[in-house]
Amino acid sequence: VTALVVLCIVAQRLIAKAASKSSDSKGVLFDRSLNASIFILFLVLPSVSRSVFSAVQCLSFDADDAGGKKDSFLLADLDIRCDASDPEFAALRVYFWSFFSLWTV
Repeated sequence: VTALVVLCIVAQRLIAKAASKSSDSKGVLFDRSLNASIFILFLVLPSVSRSVFSAVQCLSFDADDAGGKKDSFLLADLDIRCDASDPEFAALRVYFWSFFSLWTV
């Protein structure tokens, strides 16, 4: 959501700059703020993307040595099973895909 808001603000400022012929000092300030915004997004993107992807990272444990059965749990919270039938995990996947589509892409 943050990236989308920043992109909307940058787009709005670009449109406003094109619509009105501003003085050179305002143009320089705009260019510097645009460069700073892009730089901040560049610094923040990897950590936020890592957090988004860690939301669905699972860890597998051997549940039955004889039968070879394994149980998977969410790495961030071992109380949540990585199973489609688990309502908490299903809700978490909805959040994951929402944030994945808004931020990472």
